[in-house]
Amino acid sequence: QLFSGMGMGENAASMAATLLAYLPKPFAVLAASSLMDTVGRRGLLLYNLPIMGACLALLSCTFTLMPANSIWRAVAAVLGTSFFSIAFSFSLGPIPNIISSELLPSDARSLGMSLSVGVQWLFSAMLVYVFPILTHKFGTQTMIAFFASMCVLAWFFTKAFVPETAGKSLEESSAMASD
Repeated sequence: QLFSGMGMGENAASMAATLLAYLPKPFAVLAASSLMDTVGRRGLLLYNLPIMGACLALLSCTFTLMPANSIWRAVAAVLGTSFFSIAFSFSLGPIPNIISSELLPSDARSLGMSLSVGVQWLFSAMLVYVFPILTHKFGTQTMIAFFASMCVLAWFFTKAFVPETAGKSLEESSAMASD
C-alpha cells in the first residue's frame, strides 16, 4: 500500500516493499560477524531478542489497530519487518549454528551439526506449511503476537541456559556444555 499509493502496480509495490525491508540485511550480517567475538554470542542474543519481539509486537498492533488502507500501517509494517530482519541477522540467524558447533565435543560435532541443521530445516518447512493455515484460523495479528511471545521466552531461555562461548577455544566451549 505504501508503494501502491505512489502509483506502482501491485507486483512492483510488493517487490519494492520486500527490497526495502531486506536491503539492510547484508550490512547487518557483516556487522554481526565483527561483533560476534567482541560483544559475544550470548550478548547479541540478549540484546537482539527483545528488539525482534518489539518489532513483532509493533507488527501485531499495526494489524490490530490501524485501518487496512492506512499509509501509516504500510510504513509501520515495512519498518517493523526491516528492523526485525536486522535484529535476526545479529542473533537468531547465525548464532544457534555457531553455538551448537562450539558446544558439541569434537567427536560428535559433525553428526550433531547435521542433526541440528536438519531439525532447523524440518521446523522451517513445517512453519512454512502451517503458518498460512494458522493465520487463516487465528488471524495475522495473533500469529505475529505468538512469535513475539516466543522471542520473550527465547530471551529467558538464553539468560538461564546459554553460555557465552566468545573468546574460548572449542575444547573450552564443549567442556562448558558438559558441566
